[in-house]
Amino acid sequence: MNMLKIGLTGGMGSGKTTVSRVFRNLGIPIFNSDLVAREIVNTNSKAIASVKNFFGNQIYKDDGLDRKALADIVFNHPDKLKKLNNIVHPLVAIEFEKWCNEHQSVPYIIKESAILFESGAHQDLDRIIVVYSQKEERIRRIIKRDGLSREEIVSRMKSQWDDGTRNKLGDFIIINDDIETILPQVMELHEVLIGTEQYS
Repeated sequence: MNMLKIGLTGGMGSGKTTVSRVFRNLGIPIFNSDLVAREIVNTNSKAIASVKNFFGNQIYKDDGLDRKALADIVFNHPDKLKKLNNIVHPLVAIEFEKWCNEHQSVPYIIKESAILFESGAHQDLDRIIVVYSQKEERIRRIIKRDGLSREEIVSRMKSQWDDGTRNKLGDFIIINDDIETILPQVMELHEVLIGTEQYS
């Protein structure tokens, strides 16, 4: 039986991390692309050199990459965001393949990424789960979680695909609107994915 590679994505504040936590509690390995990317730009010498070359040495502080300064740049300049993604995401893909080779014994794994479609990473996966939540609810969550202003959040959201486009491309949608609970949706999907794996 083949191990399935499942993508998990959704807009900022949609609840991807919460959904991932439920899958992890079911024993499913989770590859968090965003955390891996964060580690790469702080530890990979090739990535660090490329980021410094394009954004300037000042983008790094004594304790590593100044993520807020970088975010302020890339979320207001789509061309610079694309350049950053071109530096980081090929390296994330390499780490993902290594990681997959270490988890061949499970029925499926999940690759969580905020920009799964935008980066093209979805093309190498078997199924895609989209976590959906209404925009205003997402904004409220991010304000509470990150302390960003509404203007900053809306600016960053513009760098991601809109919900309609993302939902159309997803194979499964988990609704996180504080009305429908996440747990039963994940449990049902877990059974589907295990069944799919048996006939893959």
